[in-house]
Amino acid sequence: MAPTKYIREHPQSQETVIIALTASVFEEDREKVLMAGCNDFISKPFQQRELFDKLAKYLGLQYIYEVLEKTPQKLLTETVSVEDISVMSPEWLEQMYQAAYYLDTEVMNELIVQIPESKAGLSKALTDYINNFNSDRIMDLIRPLLPNSL
Repeated sequence: MAPTKYIREHPQSQETVIIALTASVFEEDREKVLMAGCNDFISKPFQQRELFDKLAKYLGLQYIYEVLEKTPQKLLTETVSVEDISVMSPEWLEQMYQAAYYLDTEVMNELIVQIPESKAGLSKALTDYINNFNSDRIMDLIRPLLPNSL
């Protein structure tokens, strides 16, 4: 029995909001997800904002945002370029891209450990991206360096 069907069959969970997370972006898959009992879905890779918007929509939440001053760490992150990451091997780049795509923070952190100490700024920036759920930025940096430009 599908988990969504199981949830929907219990009276106390009729109002439960179910948002699916899927790697598919095809419209017909969206319809299947909704027909399976989900209220909505998000495709990977997704932006943090998209998740918060869905939570706000279905749970009636309102967020209060605090404006933070840019710290040196934030400035460092903003200056990471394709050139900076191009020092890594093609195998490393492919593994990092795949880990970022699948949001596998454990693998991403293991790969960051392999970055030479002389590139500490790159390590710090990538760690910041991971900690801020910004794996799409990592993918954007790596994509031009991949043989088939995924």
